[in-house]
Amino acid sequence: MSHIFISYSKKNKDYANALAEYLQAQGFNIWIDRIGIEYGVDWWDAIVEGLRECGAFIVVMTPESKASDWVKREVGLALHWRKPVFPLLLNGDNWELFVLTQFADVSDGSLPDGDLIARLGAHVTARGKGVNKSNLTPEAQAAHPLTPAPPEARFNVDVAINEFGTAYRARNWSEALNSLGRIRASGEDPSPFDPDVLEQRIQDAIEAENRTREQQAWLAERERHYNRLHTIASYADSETVWKALQKFWTVFPEYDPDDLAADARPKPVQRILTPSSKLMPAPFAWIDIPGTIGKKWTGAPYQISKYPVTNAQFKLFVDAGGYDEPRWWTEAGWGQREKEKWTEPRYWRDKQWNGAEKPVVGVSWYEAVAFCLWLSETTGESIMLPTDEQWQYAAQGDDGRAYPWGNNWDCKKCNNSVKPCDSNVTTPVRQYEGKGDSPFKVVDMAGNVGEWCVTDYNHNTHDINSHAEYRVLRGGSWSNNLTDLFRCDDRNRYTPHYGDYDGGCRLALSY
Repeated sequence: MSHIFISYSKKNKDYANALAEYLQAQGFNIWIDRIGIEYGVDWWDAIVEGLRECGAFIVVMTPESKASDWVKREVGLALHWRKPVFPLLLNGDNWELFVLTQFADVSDGSLPDGDLIARLGAHVTARGKGVNKSNLTPEAQAAHPLTPAPPEARFNVDVAINEFGTAYRARNWSEALNSLGRIRASGEDPSPFDPDVLEQRIQDAIEAENRTREQQAWLAERERHYNRLHTIASYADSETVWKALQKFWTVFPEYDPDDLAADARPKPVQRILTPSSKLMPAPFAWIDIPGTIGKKWTGAPYQISKYPVTNAQFKLFVDAGGYDEPRWWTEAGWGQREKEKWTEPRYWRDKQWNGAEKPVVGVSWYEAVAFCLWLSETTGESIMLPTDEQWQYAAQGDDGRAYPWGNNWDCKKCNNSVKPCDSNVTTPVRQYEGKGDSPFKVVDMAGNVGEWCVTDYNHNTHDINSHAEYRVLRGGSWSNNLTDLFRCDDRNRYTPHYGDYDGGCRLALSY
């Protein structure tokens, strides 16, 4: 007794399963892939065996099956072994391969009619048929009524279950799957034996074995390549070995149990760092601010720049490609730089503001922080904008004075627009030195330009990567005409993405 092999795309499995049940009801034995193609090599062996032993081959033609590599292989083998092929057109067009072959149109989703059943019966003996109809004419076939098969020839589900168990224990997955296929094709109830559960177990076992084989093959390949590295290291120079290691690591990352890289790795070039005190154009100096004393400051000691950052000093950052290198910017800052297409500070080319010793203006908080991050990397020092508290203590000292120079307002001690001192532009950062200095001799902490602090205005935190709505601005500027704006304790704010002509920055250095 032979069987009919059904080839189909798993995307059309509902129709294929209905077809299989229909043909089984007509008395035919069916071989159908009920668990898909993901069983790997062992399952392909079962498919090959099913094809070799079939008496007829049905292919369900759809665009999906035409594109399926597995269906192509099955059709190829069927034609190679000269199996009788019966195409069923379920969807799409007839395949070029079968232009000379009679096909059944089932595009309405119907099952084959009696004509196809008769043609199949000419090649495949149905269960219970006593005569092989493949050798009989239609008239002769009609003369042979159905007769029950002898008991010994009937399918025995218990025998099949035992055969399955034998194959399963031997991990012969191909034979085990074939047994499951025969049990299903019989139409008999195998309860409590559950083919679906056992198919899943076989699938899991096959996948685990395939993973193990792949892992073993991968490890063996890694050792072969690593042995070649040893050979290269025995005669080649370190540069050649290092290049070979780099190529090896693209496939086997970081694997080097014998530390071949130790001798091959290029020696790092020691970068000579220039301290900020020598790098920055004059005027520049650090002022020491002591820690843990008095009532106004209880933090660690630090240094603050004696003057605001000048145009000549900020130019170092611009010339170093500071606006082209994202590593010197916070994520939000770089996003704003990309959005606004910044290439230099606002007003950078305006002669009114760009004197070498004038404070840089038009810098947003993002630009000021980027300048600090670049300067820190370039010098190896820990440089950032001062915190709100650091700025105030450097300006006020420990006696709680109102202004950096004392408690009484004097418009001649800083650059401002309080009458009668009516300013309209920034002044060089040394112009008021010795007149309005803070108790620590820090210059220009009132007037000239408002100075960015690192601090989040609303939350009083100092994380440069937080998305603060406002950052603190201190010190008043040349444009302010109210005396309270110049007080040491006056706390202003601005959005971090905007820089105006009266805003600049000052630096702090942590020990």
